[in-house]
Amino acid sequence: MPLTRAFALATALLLGSGAVAHSQSRSSINLADRDAVLAAWTTEYNRTEPAIEWTGDASACNGGTTSAMYQQSILQRVNWFRNMAGLPDISYRADLNAQQQAGALISAANNSLSHTPDSSWKCWTQAGYDANRSSNLALGISGVGAVDAYIDDLGDNNKPVGHRWWLFHPGLKTITSGDLPRTANTSATNAIRVADVDWSVTASRDGFVAWPPPGYVPYHVVYPRWSVMTFAPWGSQSDFSNATVTVTGPNGPVDVIYDHRSAGRIVFVPAGFERAPLKVSSDQKYTVNVTGVNGGPRSSYTYDVVVAPSNFPPSIVRLTTGSADTCSKKGALIARLDFNDRESDVPVSMSLIDGDGSGDNSRFAVTQPAGGVTQWLSAVIDLDGTKRDFSVRLRITDSRGASADAVHTFSLSGNPNGRCRSSTATRGDAGTSVSRTQRRDVTASVPLSSKTPLRSFTTLPTGVLSYSSTGSCSLTANKRAVITSSVPGLCTISISGRTATLTSIVVVYLRVQ
Repeated sequence: MPLTRAFALATALLLGSGAVAHSQSRSSINLADRDAVLAAWTTEYNRTEPAIEWTGDASACNGGTTSAMYQQSILQRVNWFRNMAGLPDISYRADLNAQQQAGALISAANNSLSHTPDSSWKCWTQAGYDANRSSNLALGISGVGAVDAYIDDLGDNNKPVGHRWWLFHPGLKTITSGDLPRTANTSATNAIRVADVDWSVTASRDGFVAWPPPGYVPYHVVYPRWSVMTFAPWGSQSDFSNATVTVTGPNGPVDVIYDHRSAGRIVFVPAGFERAPLKVSSDQKYTVNVTGVNGGPRSSYTYDVVVAPSNFPPSIVRLTTGSADTCSKKGALIARLDFNDRESDVPVSMSLIDGDGSGDNSRFAVTQPAGGVTQWLSAVIDLDGTKRDFSVRLRITDSRGASADAVHTFSLSGNPNGRCRSSTATRGDAGTSVSRTQRRDVTASVPLSSKTPLRSFTTLPTGVLSYSSTGSCSLTANKRAVITSSVPGLCTISISGRTATLTSIVVVYLRVQ
């Protein structure tokens, strides 16, 4: 599946503040330990972001609130980046939530960003103004995605990576995040307050703060702009204005483009990383050497970045039951297993596994019809009509070995009395014959934009025939051929033949590809 990157429109904010004493703790990630780094990334990026639970209404200029879990999730993402960069944890200041929501509301209501919106802006309040003048701002994204966007810092107006600078200041003590979700009339927005800084705190793990940092770094968070920052009291920062950078990669020297050079920071883009993140299948080492730094404790900085393969696991996003019912027979295709893999690491394999939620696993198997690419849940026994709701536990594994387990529930339609029609003749109360019902399922593949005789898939039932089709196909007017669409998908054709004593049903499942 293709990946998309939300783009945050924002500008850097520079503030001054008096020194305030505070204590900070550091959650260590050992960047020299490849397994530890990838485990930390997997834990952070494979978690589910909590629901925002927004209570506001932008049309009524109500900034509302967000859930405490959502707020803490944003803090967790910020601290993950800080830990990777060799910086101490920070905490969350909840007493400023209403102010930050008011700031995010101004951005959403006006579909625009400003650190100094004037009173003519829709939904302007003094609290919202105060929020925006002391915050990183994003339009079009909220939550942990906004944090990622601030560290990425794309856009011509973000060449100094100001958002990254604020979140990576060693003296940052707290954040507060205002967030609005996307609605029918407004874009998602974010306002993270970053002004709570102890300017006397300048120390970091490496003696400088780099992104990507020295050591192993998952490729998903190696962005186009690389930076080296140093922090010191105003007027005594290292000066990178005339510094130069050389980068040596796996294949030798790499050209760089300078985006920004000034006191305290240098920002550059190594050739080949313009469209980063770049997917890698093996470790790629890059040696960075910064020279010509004036002032400060050092005139040069040298470090290695090892871009390491990281992998989001795939997920089964839905079970599509189609025309299956509670009386489906052994071998019938019950539910299509639709999946998503952010990196398109196909093919994927799926299997039923034991564990919580696996109560109905014994009734089904994962199958892939011959010639098809879609995997299905199929019945391994005749379903007897007495059960409509099912629970299975499935594992999906991509071609690079990343896997995820999840419980899936689904329901099938069936007879109200919970019984399947018998396949043998029975007698009515007055001794008259009651019609028998037989069903047969067929699976096959068929080309896109084609016309294929129906009889090429199955023999037709006898008696008075009726037909129906759903999905990526239709039947010709005389019902003798199947016409497929130009878009891949699934097609289901049901044919019913009725005589005085027998109803025969044939269900044809076609993979259009």
